[in-house]
Amino acid sequence: MSEDSGPRKIMSIEEVDKVLYIGNPPSGVPAYIVYFLTLAILVVGFYRLALLTGGNWGAIQFILSMLGGTVVPYANIILTFILAIFALAILGAFIFLVLIRKAAKYFLYFIMLVFPILSIGFGVLLLVSTQDTMYGLVFVGFGILGLLSFFLVRRKIELAGELLQLSAKAVLDEKGALLATFLSVIISSIVAIATLLTGLYVVELVTGYISNEWLPVVFLAVMFLGSWGSGFIVYLFDGTIIGIIHDWYRSPEVDVASFGRGLKRALDVKGGIATFALLMATLRLLTEQAKKGREKSFIGALIAFIAGVAYELVRFLTYYTLPAMVIRKTNFTEGIKDSMNKLKDLFVETLISYFGFGKVLALLGFIVMVFYAGSGYLVGAYLLYPILAADFVGLTPVAVGVTSALGTLLIGLIPTILIFRTVSIAFNGILYEFGLDLEFANKGITLPSRLPDKIKRDFLAILEEKGATIRI
Repeated sequence: MSEDSGPRKIMSIEEVDKVLYIGNPPSGVPAYIVYFLTLAILVVGFYRLALLTGGNWGAIQFILSMLGGTVVPYANIILTFILAIFALAILGAFIFLVLIRKAAKYFLYFIMLVFPILSIGFGVLLLVSTQDTMYGLVFVGFGILGLLSFFLVRRKIELAGELLQLSAKAVLDEKGALLATFLSVIISSIVAIATLLTGLYVVELVTGYISNEWLPVVFLAVMFLGSWGSGFIVYLFDGTIIGIIHDWYRSPEVDVASFGRGLKRALDVKGGIATFALLMATLRLLTEQAKKGREKSFIGALIAFIAGVAYELVRFLTYYTLPAMVIRKTNFTEGIKDSMNKLKDLFVETLISYFGFGKVLALLGFIVMVFYAGSGYLVGAYLLYPILAADFVGLTPVAVGVTSALGTLLIGLIPTILIFRTVSIAFNGILYEFGLDLEFANKGITLPSRLPDKIKRDFLAILEEKGATIRI
């Protein structure tokens, strides 16, 4: 391998896209079908909601007037509390992102080490306290195997951690990714509510016209179509995030990334995204139905187990399908093929990410939750209590502090979940981008990227193992 540090022209994002393009863009027909079905569900669902609220408008007005009479006298206190909580939520969200940016790699080390150590410890405990030699040796053996695996793939664990930290930096730089997640949650939640209302309304309409045995089937069919629609929305905005991250990652010198560009990239392959959403909605439906029969018989339990394994296997095999479709502007079938190729190139990194990523963010999220609870308590006990004490006799600082802590925790969960989701998708996209770096490096092509120097050195070491030559 040779490393040439001489001056060279860095490709523009348009040139990069031409190099990455593999053709066969998807038909938009599946997307237009899901558009129509989702719109129909929204119309029927909100029509049903209008009927429900219209028939009970008097009661709703009474409840609102009661709440208004209770809330208005304390509007200033409530506003102060809300502003304080939202300020803490924003600060906590920033802390969460910074923690991921600075510490995710070390938490990933911890996750990968703690389970083998716990397994060895538990095995030794069994051997000493219960004289259960077989189970004790099994746990010790698994622990030792886990430790050996850790040291064998330590560099890959470090690489996955570095790429996770890079994902957080991308989200910090490109706030449009957070906007995409926010819109995804809001719109998909609206569709989910409309789907439930539509399903119940349709069942009401057909009751008496079909056998009662078919009513659950009708309801399930409506829920399935709604699941396809809400899944499509989620994947469309996930694709938007991937498009944003792609522009950020592949254009290190000129900032071209934006929400609009990312959304356009996703919409260019909307047909493939709709097909992907249909596949996952179908697998979820089959898995859920299989689980309902697992307690009835051994065969039912076996079918449920197979369905669950199949669902997780498909999720794993299609791990890079969405990035492949969005970044390389191709259809669902080609996206699956490219996902398989990337799994071969990044198998260990993908396994580490697939099983360790959520645990790392959960630990970091727990730290942020502690911040929310502590700061919320301080706001309640030392800011709100002095204001409320004059009007509410018997109130204690601890009671106000605990109530405030719980409120801050609940509100803080919203930005924490949004960041968790956004970084997850950004990480998926950046792992795929790294796979593209490897793919084209083996062809002698250097793609522009925002890889930090530490990852570049690891990248060159990986290429050296493969016998590739590249300038970087």
